[in-house]
Amino acid sequence: MGTARARAGRMDPPGRTAGVIRVVVDGNRSGSINRFSPPARAMRPDVLPREIRAMTPMRFGTRFLGAFRRTVVPLALLFGTASPAWAVLDKVVILPATPTPCDTIIARVTGTLPSTCYEIIGASVRGPETIPCMRPGPCPSQFHIDIIVREPNPDVMPPCAISPPYERTFDLPVFTAGEYTVITHERVVPFSVTDSIVSESFLTTAFVARPDSVCPPVQGCYVLALAGDRPPGPLCLVTTAPGGTACLNLVLQNTNPVAGLQTTLQISDLMKPLPGLPILSIPVASVQPVGRVAGFQVSHTEEGGKTKLILYSTSGATIEPGFGPVVRICYAIPPEPVPSTLRVDIGETIVADALGNGVPPCPTVATGFAEIGLPNICIEMPVCDLNGDGVSDVLDIIRLVRCALTSRNDSTPACPDSIAARADCNGDGTIDIRDVICCVRKIVASRPEGGTALGIGPAIEGRNSIGFEGPAQWVNEVDGIAVLRINTATDWGGTEFQIDASGARIRNLRVLDPGASSQLEWAVDGSGSARGMLFTSGVGPPRGGYRVEVMLERSPGPGATLVHLTRIRAGTWMGDPATIQSFNPDLQISAAPVTSPMLLKARPNPSAGGTEIGFVLPAEARVSLRIYDVSGRLVRTLVDGPRTTGVHRVQWDGTDDRGRTARSGIYFAKLEAGTVKRSERVLLMR
Repeated sequence: MGTARARAGRMDPPGRTAGVIRVVVDGNRSGSINRFSPPARAMRPDVLPREIRAMTPMRFGTRFLGAFRRTVVPLALLFGTASPAWAVLDKVVILPATPTPCDTIIARVTGTLPSTCYEIIGASVRGPETIPCMRPGPCPSQFHIDIIVREPNPDVMPPCAISPPYERTFDLPVFTAGEYTVITHERVVPFSVTDSIVSESFLTTAFVARPDSVCPPVQGCYVLALAGDRPPGPLCLVTTAPGGTACLNLVLQNTNPVAGLQTTLQISDLMKPLPGLPILSIPVASVQPVGRVAGFQVSHTEEGGKTKLILYSTSGATIEPGFGPVVRICYAIPPEPVPSTLRVDIGETIVADALGNGVPPCPTVATGFAEIGLPNICIEMPVCDLNGDGVSDVLDIIRLVRCALTSRNDSTPACPDSIAARADCNGDGTIDIRDVICCVRKIVASRPEGGTALGIGPAIEGRNSIGFEGPAQWVNEVDGIAVLRINTATDWGGTEFQIDASGARIRNLRVLDPGASSQLEWAVDGSGSARGMLFTSGVGPPRGGYRVEVMLERSPGPGATLVHLTRIRAGTWMGDPATIQSFNPDLQISAAPVTSPMLLKARPNPSAGGTEIGFVLPAEARVSLRIYDVSGRLVRTLVDGPRTTGVHRVQWDGTDDRGRTARSGIYFAKLEAGTVKRSERVLLMR
């Protein structure tokens, strides 16, 4: 019947040695029971009366262990003392006895608790996972069953009785014929939340799912995983502040159409090594279908720290094969202290096709080690969040500027200790312009959290507004220039913005005629979008407006370039939010596509010793870029090898191949790409 029964064996004394008990499984298959005793704490002799400890032998057989337990436990209960913490797995039964992939296969686990004061607080199953093996033919797949037992509360000791054997059943999603192994792991943990394990035991059972001609093979499989709502940071999928919102995407990869899925998510403290212990009750703020699930609805219930999600369609729609997010779930992180790193686990999952048949999970490789992943959610205060609103933006920079300019002798200081503690970006103990630059650069280099909804309208003198001055122009087939106009109110303190360019990337931003009191900081991300911040130091009255030059680099290929202004914020000199509208947020720039290799003009030219030389490839090619003097002598080889499609830029520092400084004069940059040859003149003036 697929039941594991111990025939003979031994148990070693406390320590990390393992007693191996041979097992006979019906159907003439064999397995093993591995029972491990953790270090001396596992036996917990400190909770036994002195007379009982004296009776405990250092080495004993399993038969004596059973008799010893049957004798000692009632005696300990009679004395009013907690029983020894050895919860034991008794057996695992696989039902039905001869399963097929079409059967509903369950594993029935029975075990014994030390007393009724012990509580099972967790029971889960995962798998199947493919086990790497050295033998020819298919390797067995593996299920893992975890049972967590908690000790009694040491501060509240109610009367304890002998506990009858417990029983738990687990569904095993078997969809293909073959060999399977079920590893059951039971562990006893202290009542208080720690990383220790009082005792643990293992039980291994094997069974075979036999093919059935009546049962057609199931086609396709799925993989379900979690991904961040935005591109992940280096350590976390999602980072938010206490009281903020953390959003995750449930990502589905399916090889066949899917008609619905059901799964359970639970959050636990990542710093606790026992998965799911303890489960934290973080409320769900919202759940919605996303991506390729048009025509689907999602519902959810929350109970005991677990969130059950059901994705379904009432119109018969299916999720076509592919990969991508299907459900977006947002958690409302409480403002009170919570663990700084949270783990989100995917529990039991059911995926069905259009006929209502179950779809199996795609096999994954079991490594034999516990999975250690990065935290899904990190909770921390944003950098330089001076006003405590959970977002670092231009409002915080304005307050930081006032903080840096304030005097300790002011009657109403703009930088009290509560703000100064969050303003010291470089950690040197003082608040000055270096902290302003430190915070600004951290903010513009971070992922933006959103912005003020833009009101579209004409530019009005004396009000905050932002927009492009058109039209933009191309210097050549690749390099273009747009001008951004920022109008300011009389109480203006700063403006934050982002520029997205479809079909191009931002190369540089600079303020035209900046003045002494303004400063622009900016950064470009990997996609070519730029995030900038223009703010004033408050020296003198604010100007009526600023003009920012935006340098663009067009990607090779046909089509127009759309430059779009987004994520706008503005603040007053006091650091309060200010209204702002856009008078021209979009700029369409047309240019002829690059159809052959091009050599761009050197910049700067003339140069006092260093210049940039660029070239454009419409297709991958082998390229050479060399510098020659007026006599045709080779001075420097800058590029010699294959290059990919796109724009490439190379710096020439005015030296030759031996590192010697080239003399002032006229030089020629010559490009060879396939059969195409181009040249440009470069002038050095030292």
